[in-house]
Amino acid sequence: MSPDWRLAVLGLGLFLLIGAAPDTRRTGYEFMSPALRAIQDDELANPATLWVEDGAALWAQTCAACHGSAAAMRGVAARLPALDKQGQVVDLEAQIRLCRQRQSLTPWRWESHELLALGAFIAKQSKGMAITIVDDAKTRRIADAGARLFNQRQGQLNLSCADCHEGRGGQSLGGAVIPEAHPTGYPIYRLEWQTMGSLQRRIRGCLAGIRATPLNAARQWPENGCTGRPALTPYRSPELRRIGVRCPGFAGHRLDREFHMPILRNLIQAVAATAALTLVGLATAQAAEETNLKDGVAVHGYDVVAYFTDAMPVEGQAQYSLVHQGATYHFASAAHRDAFAGDPAKYLPEYGGYCAFGAAYGHKADIDPNAWSIRDGKLYLNYSGKVLTRFQERPQALIELANHNWSIIRPLARAEMEKSKPEGVREGQ
Repeated sequence: MSPDWRLAVLGLGLFLLIGAAPDTRRTGYEFMSPALRAIQDDELANPATLWVEDGAALWAQTCAACHGSAAAMRGVAARLPALDKQGQVVDLEAQIRLCRQRQSLTPWRWESHELLALGAFIAKQSKGMAITIVDDAKTRRIADAGARLFNQRQGQLNLSCADCHEGRGGQSLGGAVIPEAHPTGYPIYRLEWQTMGSLQRRIRGCLAGIRATPLNAARQWPENGCTGRPALTPYRSPELRRIGVRCPGFAGHRLDREFHMPILRNLIQAVAATAALTLVGLATAQAAEETNLKDGVAVHGYDVVAYFTDAMPVEGQAQYSLVHQGATYHFASAAHRDAFAGDPAKYLPEYGGYCAFGAAYGHKADIDPNAWSIRDGKLYLNYSGKVLTRFQERPQALIELANHNWSIIRPLARAEMEKSKPEGVREGQ
């Protein structure tokens, strides 16, 4: 493919340089909501500032020794892309790569963080300056070729750049506003990317959207066998003389789906997390009422499994603890802990570890871990040895009463129960 094709690719961006339409065009910035404009205008809110700061550090490390202050770069971004002495198309990022080559340094890869960061930093030095692309015979030739490419239909959707950006600028496509192709803020932070990217990345995405063969990462035009790194930069002068450089840009055409929806999504997640924590807190509080706890530990720290396996009360150890339904249980060994974890219902004391005799009378009373008994495979704890004796005098009747009353008093706070007898509670004789 002849070099003219590569020039035509640049012409895609420059063909309106000469004889542009009247000053009626708007940038993507003007299509954004006030909220998103505020983000671009506020350096503390614009995420692209992070890349600019990294670019400043890179300038100090790799550029300042030759170029001095970054102020020397003011106006550079406003004059690019352009043709270099060899007649090659060069934009700002290509210029940075060439500069590194001249210094015998490895050029940063396209779309790399370093290249975008330094490019954003240098471009920022020209912020607000009018775009002043050179107007000469070569540029006019490029502009003419670019005009043809801009209006050329391509891809499976058979669309040209002009079909969208000329004929439908400002309208919506898939919920996104169609811009008028004024790339004054590149490299740019786009919400849909969640990172910085070059104009070439944006164009590749656009070409992919119309099912056309996109540029590859090396900025080549594979469909036509074009080599080199053409700069596809659709500057629209004299409109851009009015608009000026806006780097670092912040793109949010999908306002409110790409910007507000993530915020809303985060808000929903935060509310859900808060609700979950609240439910956990309520569940813990509820567990504290339904389970007889002392400093968050059930059964005064005794091993509930030992009542069944050792037929005696055994103090548990904190190192063998396990949390079940908001209550902490201590065990004498890891084996007992694991046995409980495998079947908690088998070992849990009745009535939440409260006194079985007290439950029969509608009360939540504390227990003595040594006042215990197992009946029909269930563990019953009582207030004291004396109360255990009374419980064992007629266990079946008291268990029936306790089962009935527990269904009523189970969720009630002990302090609340002390004020009055819960309705429906039956008392043993």
